[in-house]
Amino acid sequence: MSSFTAINVTDDELDIEEHTRELQIEHALEVFDKALKFQKDRCFESASELYDALFEIEIISSRNDTHNPMIEQLKFMAYRNRGFLKVGELFDELEDDKEDVELKECDDTAGGQNGTIVEQDEDHDILISRYHRLLSAMDDLTTALNHGEGDLKLMQIITEMFTFYGLNRAARFGFEYKIKPSEIDGGVNPNHNTDDLNWNISEPRTLLPNQVQFISRFKELMLRIGDRYSEIFLEVSKVLDNSLAQRILSTRKMQTLDFGKIISKEEFSRLRHSHVQSSVVSVPYNRQNMYDISALLENLEAVIPNAKGKAGNLHFPDDYMYTSKPIDRISIDFKLVEEPRDQDEKKQLKDTSLPDGKVTIVIDDDVEQEKSLNEMNKATTEKDQLPSVSSEELTLAQRIAVKRLRSRNEAKIDELTPELFKDQAKFLDEFSKYIELCQIKLPKQDLIQTVISGSLKNKNVDFRIVNFQYYLNHWKSVQSKSLLTDFAPVSSSEKKESASDDDYMTMRNKSIEDILNVSSSSEDSERTPSASSLDAGCIFKKLTDFNKTGGHLYQLRWIVIDYLLGPIGDKGGNLVTNGSITDAALLSLEGITFSMNELLYKHYEAKLEDPRIENDMGSWEVALSIFELFVNSYLRILKRDKEEESTDMLTFDEDIGHIVERWETLFDDLFSFVDYQSVSPQLWLRFSWAKSCLLRNKPELSTKDVSSLLSKMSKVGERAKFDIPMVNYDFIPALNLNSIRIQLSKMDVLEAFTNDDKSNKILERILLQKGPSSEETDTEIEMRKLMENSPTLLKLRLWSILLTFYQNGHNIQSYKIGFGHVLSILVKELNALKQEDADTLGVNKKLLKILGVFCYIAKRYVSFLSSEKWNVKSAPSDREVLEKLMIFTRFAYVFLLHEDTAEMVSFRHTLKKDFAKAYECLVSLTVLSYTLVLVYYDFTLCDPSPDKINDFYSIIHVQLGVRHICNSSGGYLLDYMQQKLSELLWEYSDRDFFQIVHCRYGIQVSMEYYEAYDHQTEKTEMTDTDAIAVSRYVIPYCYRKKHPLLNPPRNDIKSILDMVYESVGDLPGIDASVRRNNGIITRFLDNTVLDMDIISDAFDGKFEMALSVPDCLQVQAAKNGVYFMQGLMALHTFRIRRRAMQGRSADLDFVIKMLQMDLSSGSHRIDSWLLLGEAYSYLVEDDIIWTSDKLNNEEKKNYTASVQKQAILCYLVAFSLYQHYKLLRNEERKTEETLEVLKQGAKFEPLAPTLWNLLGRELYGAWMKPMCKLAFRVSASHTHLLGSPFPSNSIIKDSGNSTTILDGTKIMSDTVFYQILELVFSRAYCSNGSDWYSLMYLAKVQLKQRDRHRFQSILPNLLLSCLVGLKESTREDPIVQPHYVYCSALYRAFKHGEIGYSSALELLKKDPIFAEVLPETVVSNNDFLESLITALRKCLSYDKKKWQHKPRYKIARIYLDDFKDLESSKKEMDSIINLKPTVRSLSTIWKPDNERPGKHFVYNFMYINFYIEMLDYTADIYPMIYLIKKLRKLGSSMIGQVKTFDSAVAKACVMIKKIMYIHPGYLDLQITQMVYSEFINYSKEFIESLKGKTEFTEWEKSTIFFLNEAYEFRKMANGFAATGIIDDCYHSLYLTLFMPYLQRKLLEVKPNRESTQEELSSSQSLELVSDSRFKQVSLKSPGSGPREKIRVARRDITPFCVKLIKTLAPILSQLRKEAFKGNFLPYDKELVLENREYDNVASANTLNWEYDIKETDKSANDAADIVKAKYLVTKYGNLPDSTLSRLRDVFDISLDMESIFNNDQAPNAEIFDVGEVSGLENSGEGKDMVKNAEKDASVEKEASVEKGASYEKNTSVEKDASSENDTNSDNNKSKALEGAESSEVKPIDKINEDQIKVKEFEKQDQNALNAPEIINLDDDSDFDVKESENTHQSKLTEFFSGKHKHEVVEPITEIEKYPVKRRKLVISRNFQTKKPEPVQEESKPKYEDVEDVENTKKD
Repeated sequence: MSSFTAINVTDDELDIEEHTRELQIEHALEVFDKALKFQKDRCFESASELYDALFEIEIISSRNDTHNPMIEQLKFMAYRNRGFLKVGELFDELEDDKEDVELKECDDTAGGQNGTIVEQDEDHDILISRYHRLLSAMDDLTTALNHGEGDLKLMQIITEMFTFYGLNRAARFGFEYKIKPSEIDGGVNPNHNTDDLNWNISEPRTLLPNQVQFISRFKELMLRIGDRYSEIFLEVSKVLDNSLAQRILSTRKMQTLDFGKIISKEEFSRLRHSHVQSSVVSVPYNRQNMYDISALLENLEAVIPNAKGKAGNLHFPDDYMYTSKPIDRISIDFKLVEEPRDQDEKKQLKDTSLPDGKVTIVIDDDVEQEKSLNEMNKATTEKDQLPSVSSEELTLAQRIAVKRLRSRNEAKIDELTPELFKDQAKFLDEFSKYIELCQIKLPKQDLIQTVISGSLKNKNVDFRIVNFQYYLNHWKSVQSKSLLTDFAPVSSSEKKESASDDDYMTMRNKSIEDILNVSSSSEDSERTPSASSLDAGCIFKKLTDFNKTGGHLYQLRWIVIDYLLGPIGDKGGNLVTNGSITDAALLSLEGITFSMNELLYKHYEAKLEDPRIENDMGSWEVALSIFELFVNSYLRILKRDKEEESTDMLTFDEDIGHIVERWETLFDDLFSFVDYQSVSPQLWLRFSWAKSCLLRNKPELSTKDVSSLLSKMSKVGERAKFDIPMVNYDFIPALNLNSIRIQLSKMDVLEAFTNDDKSNKILERILLQKGPSSEETDTEIEMRKLMENSPTLLKLRLWSILLTFYQNGHNIQSYKIGFGHVLSILVKELNALKQEDADTLGVNKKLLKILGVFCYIAKRYVSFLSSEKWNVKSAPSDREVLEKLMIFTRFAYVFLLHEDTAEMVSFRHTLKKDFAKAYECLVSLTVLSYTLVLVYYDFTLCDPSPDKINDFYSIIHVQLGVRHICNSSGGYLLDYMQQKLSELLWEYSDRDFFQIVHCRYGIQVSMEYYEAYDHQTEKTEMTDTDAIAVSRYVIPYCYRKKHPLLNPPRNDIKSILDMVYESVGDLPGIDASVRRNNGIITRFLDNTVLDMDIISDAFDGKFEMALSVPDCLQVQAAKNGVYFMQGLMALHTFRIRRRAMQGRSADLDFVIKMLQMDLSSGSHRIDSWLLLGEAYSYLVEDDIIWTSDKLNNEEKKNYTASVQKQAILCYLVAFSLYQHYKLLRNEERKTEETLEVLKQGAKFEPLAPTLWNLLGRELYGAWMKPMCKLAFRVSASHTHLLGSPFPSNSIIKDSGNSTTILDGTKIMSDTVFYQILELVFSRAYCSNGSDWYSLMYLAKVQLKQRDRHRFQSILPNLLLSCLVGLKESTREDPIVQPHYVYCSALYRAFKHGEIGYSSALELLKKDPIFAEVLPETVVSNNDFLESLITALRKCLSYDKKKWQHKPRYKIARIYLDDFKDLESSKKEMDSIINLKPTVRSLSTIWKPDNERPGKHFVYNFMYINFYIEMLDYTADIYPMIYLIKKLRKLGSSMIGQVKTFDSAVAKACVMIKKIMYIHPGYLDLQITQMVYSEFINYSKEFIESLKGKTEFTEWEKSTIFFLNEAYEFRKMANGFAATGIIDDCYHSLYLTLFMPYLQRKLLEVKPNRESTQEELSSSQSLELVSDSRFKQVSLKSPGSGPREKIRVARRDITPFCVKLIKTLAPILSQLRKEAFKGNFLPYDKELVLENREYDNVASANTLNWEYDIKETDKSANDAADIVKAKYLVTKYGNLPDSTLSRLRDVFDISLDMESIFNNDQAPNAEIFDVGEVSGLENSGEGKDMVKNAEKDASVEKEASVEKGASYEKNTSVEKDASSENDTNSDNNKSKALEGAESSEVKPIDKINEDQIKVKEFEKQDQNALNAPEIINLDDDSDFDVKESENTHQSKLTEFFSGKHKHEVVEPITEIEKYPVKRRKLVISRNFQTKKPEPVQEESKPKYEDVEDVENTKKD
């Protein structure tokens, strides 16, 4: 059984895997057991199938990574027994075949030769099958030894098999495996040979017979192979000579298997050789018998593929060990290749031979040429069709691209003509002209013709250019190697831009060390490779002999190593050190040598023991060459690891390092035995040279050790003959006496640099050639000697160190001088190249090295310039430097021309594909050279005008851009152009600049008639320096046409600015100045109080904030406007989303954050203050526009006011800065600070109208409803940081942090504030003639100043606002507001008697949208009012969105106020208030776009309350109930919802009491007369008696229905509103049902008594209150003593009310269903309206429309404020009154306002308003109205008499009070009033004609009951809701009179500057009119305009 961990116990993966493994082991054992059984029973097929299934199990087929011993044992048994099975099958088949043959011979004796051929074929196939099956058995048996110990039986069959077939080595292995295991496994396996047969050949007597026989067979094998002297043979012989062994061998016959029956030895050998694995190594050679050794090495290494799983570029020791199959045979194939056809190349090859017996290994490159020809031929057959394009329509870049594509298809193979290079020729010509502007004359050289010809024979062009272009066409790896010279030290500081002094010194010393250790083959000595022919006979003979003998792979390897590394010449070296092979061939040689390392090392290690070693020193030449090869390889790997910092070669590095150490120790031992100075000084010098290279590259370099060794070598070398060039070794310099001395000097210099702090200055003096001084130190002398004797590359490397010193010290000017010197050295080297030099290849190598060094130096220089932001000064030598740079630009452009030709024709090849690194280097050379040309062009340009600079940049960018390399080599070219164009700020550079942006950052920019081209550059990450440069250009670009606030940046520009911001980041919060500025701004916005001083300072431009400028990089970005533009664009996005109803206030946090950063940077940007204020305004709007929560909650409203205050303060600061700018604009002396202010102000100039408008809007909204001046009373706001989420958007937790509110008397008065508002709106309109909004609000503010004479300016302003708005309107969204306000103002002027109906109509018709719907004339007031209603309906139809609601409300008011048409008024309001149960919302109004935020909820409040008053007046209880239910569910859609709910419920409860005839005080009376116990008991009985009752009277149904509704009211008011009046109604309704039942029960208690009134009086007090329907009885129990029971309380009634409702649920359900259908229970409305008993209750629950703040006409600082306001108006308000002139000039409307307002058709104002209106009595219309009033007075008197005596007392009291209060009234006004009341006013539809009358309003006694009022809320009024402070004192309404006493809330008008004695007609039951009650000055009501808060002013 197997033990395992259940998978349902743990989820650990290891446990699961272990469990699975154990299950597989168990299963494998079962299968193996079955297979053994079948094998034992000789059922071979079944056993074979089971074995196949066994090997498919995962644990058997896969590796045993867990090293589970059970799995290994199972594998061993499986392989072992399957091998036995296969052998058994073979022998078993022999028996079967033998029987078949015998039967066949018997049956076919007469067959003869029939079928012989077929039988032979079958026999051959059988033989092949047996051969493979036998090999398979061998494989299984030997594989078993890998998994376990081989037992004797296994080893016997293995050794028998191998011995029989002559596999002697394998057989010997098998014998020694058992006999001497320690030699097989090294004694590692302690369990080896621990089976039951113990082996001990030292004691023969312990051996068993089968062991003796096994040993005997081993001896026979040793004799057969001829090994008679080995130690193992002698031991075996000694064992077998023992007598016991002899006896065993003589008595026991050895039993063996006859494998010859399966397949004979001869057949096995034949088949084995026919299946031999052979390989062929190809060796190319040419007709001169020059053999390609490089190809030999590469092909020889390729014979062994890389081991599976190993990296292809790594060489593991002897990869042959990893191959699965042996290489039995290897041969050499010599292949003849043709010579190059190019005559010049042939000549070059012939001319490269040199004397001195040196040789080079020549590599043939014809293969590449054949490949090129094949591609060329293929290209000629392809024809691509290109569209026809007119070259005149294309730009330069497009023409180049099109021609390159077109020429590729149209030109023939050999057809390159100058016509194809017109654009290139044009560029060269333009380039020369621009350079001539710097007074540099370029020599004329036909570069294009040079490139076209491709020949070396062009004599008219600089031979270096000719040579360069020629080898561009014949580029090989040799050219790449020369160009890519490793010039940069690994530890150069370019990896680190800046470092500390200690870090720099460490880096400097390491760089010096790296430079001095560089081992370039041409640096320290001239190492010219030899070029004589290779001795073809030697290599050919060696390889031919190898082919004949058929040697092994190792033999071939040794032949190659010995031949290549063997000594040649008397100066030392070998073919590898003195000849030239490819890099790939060198790597192959290293790999071959590494694979032979162990054999070679042991070979030479054994030689150390030879006493004749001094005589055999020549054989050590190969060993030393191997050591040099290993050292070079090791140093190359070390360098690569330093550069790439890779870890994948770590293991191999350690291996090769160990190998090198072993060989180094070997030679140390060798030279310790021999006297190398006399025997082999050359050999010792080579070894020491390689050893010194190792020492110089150690991590801790010891200069003393290296110097000591080099000194010793110098002494020995003086007496030796040696000169080894080390051609192929990059890390071992050439070895000669001069190179040794140079290296010794290097060590001295290195030691000096390490220990001398002044070495940089010394190096500077030497390199700048300042000459020796008398104080020159030994270090300086050594350095001078080194410079004099060193090659150019070493000098350049020392220059590199000095330039690094300059770079670390940020000394850009010294670096610039040093670059000029380096450039001079390079040009000197170029000039040293001789045209007569026959070695063109050598010239080309030197040329390419110079170009490579220039590329490196130029890249470092340009990189340093870029890091210093290109801030470098010009110098007189700049022109000389530019002239030298022209040399390199010619090479660069030749390269570009070559690449052009490669795209045009097929016989030219680009370097990009085959030589990528070389191509990248040449591209860098091109880009960097042109970058430096631009830099020095700017320095040396004689006339640096913007057009010359920009155009020169442009042509270079085009040339490089069309070739897609403009952003190559670090993008420095575009970086420089970007920096300079942003500094230049030329208005015509936009295309070039945005092309740079597109190329660098991948942002496509489109402009008018231009779109950036795609140069296919790689995107570059924008740095902070780039961001500042880009912003310096892009942000002013956004201002070119319009201010970006008026014309926001396009999306592509926005993408650029977003990237700029991401790169720059935010201002550092840790900066002290930033924190200080933030604190100043925050304290200012939070703690400043809005008062007249602030406003006055803003107008005078005196705001000052001591903001400092922080010292950080981001400040420059802020100065450019990065943060401001981010805020602006984010605000613009918010506006767009807001219009789509997707804007969130959280989006404004980013806006505020960006603008705050801009201000915190000390920018004083006016625009930022403006946008910050707008952002705060949006926050305020968002707070109050969606829900009314923050208007109903005082704390939240206060905080919203604080944010509104911040918005106003931001506008005022912006305004102050703008005023300051205008003041400075007139000053003559202008400082730098002044110029900055003027610059900011000039940018802001277009935004001045916007500022005026936004300031006016915010001031108006803060002063008026619903914000109620709170922003002016907020003294301190919640503590918060700007840009952070606002507390207004979260829950306010800390009550101690609440806003402080000032007293209302401490703020400015309305008079002062309206003057400021008028000034702001007038300036807003004058600055923007299309601003209809400011013009409209200017008129509204003028209305609020209540000057009746200002109508002459108000109406023209409104008319002009209408006309401007009409002009600015769109068809889809017309502007409606000014037209409505115009109607409203005309209506007010008309009602005030300022204008007659005819003139009013004419003015109304001046508005074009009304002209077509109005009549020509009107003849009465009513006609005008009808026309006005028509105009208002036109406003509604003109509104396409149907959002306007104020015209409809105005129509309803006119119907009610002027026509007394209640039904029409209610019908109009029905379109606003919806009581249908299927509609969820109560109010269906929308907020128009230009309506002030929050006013929407005020209108809802106003309309709903107006509707409630109308329902109350008409006694519509059922609509009232529906309204209350909807009102409760209304949510945050109005202000004062709770108060409105209370009012509506109170009116409904009063109405219900009236309907049910419940008199006031009924409840209290009843509960005081009841006994608690009786109430409780009889209430229970009463409810029980109603159970099951189905018949109820109409009165009972009504009571039950209203009781249920009161219950619903009570539930709705619970926790929401007051419940007192509801409970009174609720309990009263219950008692009306209960009291009759109680009366009957109490009477039944005394049945014997007569029910007479006297007896009842003597026994009990019975109080009867009679009514027309039933008796309401109040009972008082008899008894004189104290009662035992307590009285009944109101709360005692509630439970029985609930029980009663539940008991009557069936009838209630039925009643509700009928009500839903519209079948309401009837009631008498007339009696309800006549009931005046609850008038005092209604008055107590009437809403009081007053300000939360008292008027501030006499504020604390009123006198000072008035003076300041007059000062501001005088100074800044002197604007021409241009309204009339503009109406005349622009709209052709002429108005004579004097004649209009003095017109004799003005109506008597007293019909609408009782006031001191002079002149009305004598007017025509006024006289008629007076007469009509007198006539109606008599009618009213008669109606009063007919009413009855019940109200006489009250009316008399009223009259008395009225007479007292009206003593000061004018008699004429009274007469006018009486006549006006009946003047052409249409009466309302009568509710009951018998009872509705018109009666003069009379003052009633204050104790009389008052009826509910209808509040005359004009739609132009702002108001708040307050509960009445005195429930018995109510204000009089101007609409209702008589029995209905109301609180006056209707405003008088906005235009009255004086107190007006007014009276209004009130719709009452009898339409009685009474004289108005005088209003006391103290309690005078405050009135408001529709959208504006408005106060009644005192005389």
